[in-house]
Amino acid sequence: MSLWVPYQLINLPSKTWRRICEAPVVLRRLFLTEFFGWMSILCHNVFFTNFVGQYIYGGLPDAPEHTELAILYDEGVRMGSWGLFLHSLIACVYALVIQQPLIYLFGDRFVFIGGSAVFAVAMMATIVSPNIYFLIIVTSLSGIGFAAITSTPNTLVTLYNTNKQVWMWDDSRDMSSSVSGSAPANSHHGMAADISILDTAFYLSQIVLSAFMGPVVEAAGSSLAYMVVSAGTALLSVYCATRVVFSEGDLRNIQSGHF
Repeated sequence: MSLWVPYQLINLPSKTWRRICEAPVVLRRLFLTEFFGWMSILCHNVFFTNFVGQYIYGGLPDAPEHTELAILYDEGVRMGSWGLFLHSLIACVYALVIQQPLIYLFGDRFVFIGGSAVFAVAMMATIVSPNIYFLIIVTSLSGIGFAAITSTPNTLVTLYNTNKQVWMWDDSRDMSSSVSGSAPANSHHGMAADISILDTAFYLSQIVLSAFMGPVVEAAGSSLAYMVVSAGTALLSVYCATRVVFSEGDLRNIQSGHF
């Protein structure tokens, strides 16, 4: 019993990797989209105020109190906080009022890929413009992408679970459980197990950012690296979003090797 907890901790990465690899292709594609999307969003939301305080205003977070560099950094953090406030406000209004009518008119694919693309463009705009008011505007608009990634993936998982024999025809998880003796051959994974794969993407993105952003910024020598990473992962998320399965037509294309 005393070795059970250490064993589980050591075995956790391989179990998680195997669980993702054994998931149906529709979930794996959604996982990659979520992983890069959350990396981009979290990199922006966590480090944006520091980016504004250091790169835009030219301040230093470790400057002595009441010095010019400390005052500039504090002003930048306050302005960056306003940008994040408007980012959250736009995300809330868009999700409550605008997103559903757009889905009704254009479909989930257009709204999801479009929202991801808006976020990517907003992140690229933060790289090229030093104007704080322009940055606040594009940061506000990035809330559209935040609303998209927090809603559409769960909607798609619900769709996939309406008919698992169709949408998850390649699901090998029950087969592997049966072979290992951990579950009977006729067991089925529920929707919560599928959603947990998306949750894994969310938490894994935080782990990767925590592990690598410090060395990346130190190597780059500039806090601009935060927004470069955010923009790059946002573009990867947009590409992955174009590979997500939204319809049975997409499913047939996958099965025929054309998607």
